[in-house]
Amino acid sequence: PETPKKPLEADKDRPGEVSNKLLKPTAYGPQAMTLKNAAQSGTPFCEVCQP
Repeated sequence: PETPKKPLEADKDRPGEVSNKLLKPTAYGPQAMTLKNAAQSGTPFCEVCQP
């Protein structure tokens, strides 16, 4: 059997910078409003199927 090779050095990359906080949208499209309202009221997004 061959002798194992020495491991390579780990990556020395620095972590990323902190990004700016995203602004909340001022207006939503009709599909987004439907999903947002359904999530707030607890409405299911689809019907339960009967086997």
